[in-house]
Amino acid sequence: MALQVGALVAAVALRATAPGWFLLIAIMTIAGPLLALVPTVLALVVLRRRVLPAGLAAPFVACAGFLVLAGAAMPDFDDVRDHAPVLVLLGYGEAPVPEALYGLGLLGVLGWLVALLWLVIALVVNRRTTRPAGPPHPAWFRRPDAG
Repeated sequence: MALQVGALVAAVALRATAPGWFLLIAIMTIAGPLLALVPTVLALVVLRRRVLPAGLAAPFVACAGFLVLAGAAMPDFDDVRDHAPVLVLLGYGEAPVPEALYGLGLLGVLGWLVALLWLVIALVVNRRTTRPAGPPHPAWFRRPDAG
């Protein structure tokens, strides 16, 4: 849960360092913020478990990592030029954005979408395999007084 909330806060903070039309569109539409909240909500669903199996932990970590990568690398644009949060943080905010950063940002976005799909599938599969067993069949155990 903390990983998902931390990644979401980090991505939003990174996007705020280089604002542009992309940030404005994401804020004005409800789909962008709601989609970004999906892993956090799913983390609330599995919060009651003390330890996550590796099949569930890996997609949560992937979602968080790709979200931060997309928030840091994906350039934003306005009417004058493009901005990239990682360049602003490194002190090169006025420099032109390298083409490789666009690719890295798209990799972050597409990786996050794939990790989100992976997470949903992992939750469905894990839910089917970890259902609590019902009571044993009466013929499977002997009563002590039955002799």
